[in-house]
Amino acid sequence: MPPRQQGSGGSRPESATPAAPAVDRKARYTELEGAQGRDIYFRPERYPRSELGPIGVAVEVKLEGSSQRCELRDVSQNGFAFEWPLDPPPAVGTTLEEVALQFDGHEAYRGQVRVSSLRRHDKLTLVGVSLVDTLMNIEDVLLLRDVKARIAESEFHGLAMTDAPWRVPGPLTRPASRRCSTPAVRRYRFRAVR
Repeated sequence: MPPRQQGSGGSRPESATPAAPAVDRKARYTELEGAQGRDIYFRPERYPRSELGPIGVAVEVKLEGSSQRCELRDVSQNGFAFEWPLDPPPAVGTTLEEVALQFDGHEAYRGQVRVSSLRRHDKLTLVGVSLVDTLMNIEDVLLLRDVKARIAESEFHGLAMTDAPWRVPGPLTRPASRRCSTPAVRRYRFRAVR
């Protein structure tokens, strides 16, 4: 049988895909890369509390009629982890009926969560939960973080209307002592109000 020609479906040795280099360590699944065509989506990126900057975070767990505040450890689009202050911790697979996660007063998630992992870290119990009702918009949280960081590093702290550099004196900013209060002006204002 004659050798295949170029363009007839065969491949030439010099165009073959090079073999991957041998690596001594195993790659974590978050470090794996997809194929050249369609990328493979493994897991949403997790952001530890330290990467959220100056944002105020509140995790509130309602359990058996009482509300418990917890410290956030990390967050992603489909779940988050927090420190569990009570004993005993919930079992893996348990559904917590109402958990609220807020960033600077903005409620990013409120609803059911499923306990997906329990970890002991020093004397703390870390509870990892998966969101049941919907995914969280983590991009809004990151945008809030960036805006708050920009404001903190800005030279214009606390811009308000009274501090606005573009504001000039005019009829609406005239001090009350200089306002015209003749009887004719008072009658005109009274008629305009009716």
